[in-house]
Amino acid sequence: MAFMVARTLSARTDMQSFVTLREMRRNTAYRPGVVCLRSCRINAGKGDVPIRNDGPNTLTTYVEESIMKRNSVLLAGLIAATLSGIASAQTGAVTYDTQRDVNQQQRIENGLKSGTLTTREASSLEKQESKVDRMEANSLQNGRLSPQEQARIQNAQNRVSQDISRDTHNGKVGNPDSVSSQRMQADVQRNINQETRVRNGVENGSLTNRETAQLERGQAHVDHAEARAGRNGHVGAGEQRSINRAENHASGQIYHDKHNGHRRG
Repeated sequence: MAFMVARTLSARTDMQSFVTLREMRRNTAYRPGVVCLRSCRINAGKGDVPIRNDGPNTLTTYVEESIMKRNSVLLAGLIAATLSGIASAQTGAVTYDTQRDVNQQQRIENGLKSGTLTTREASSLEKQESKVDRMEANSLQNGRLSPQEQARIQNAQNRVSQDISRDTHNGKVGNPDSVSSQRMQADVQRNINQETRVRNGVENGSLTNRETAQLERGQAHVDHAEARAGRNGHVGAGEQRSINRAENHASGQIYHDKHNGHRRG
């Protein structure tokens, strides 16, 4: 039986490999039906690739397939790395925003407890927090937070932060033991708890951006109810019950979204 031996060539690039194959096709005589039984290999840049003669004027090689597979793997890896990077950046940005929500609510709570914030001042600050929550909800409702949206949210949070600092240092004194302050303190404490649960859900992947948007919209509703209740400096029992119902609804939605099997992608 006749054998055809292909010379081993060192190919530095994929194009060189293809050029080499064309040259071999031009310069090698083939016999119909003759198959290369002995090892015939060509260096295609990464490992040897077998070549064999399957028929008349036909040189079958796995070089092309090897190159295509290698490029496909590289492309798949690049896409996966890019998507992973985008997802990581999104998670980091949304986690940062929700953590600031927690921080702002904690500062309001501390001001009420220390008497450096009155019920009316806390009400005004909750009105601003409601606007921030709505901004977050609107930005995330399409599942993606853009850098421009993130910048706007941070600017709004910065303004709230400045107002908290101003109100806690303006010399006005609240009575942390009053019924109204106690009710407002309880409401703000629940805000802290809810926002912390949202933040944790974003961070551990159990809440998607769209779910976070829905939850922040619910929290905006709660903050608005607190702002409306305390704007006259007094939170009544009926207003407190209404706020609690809104908080309970928000709490149930957080639990549902964190356990519905959806994951951040």
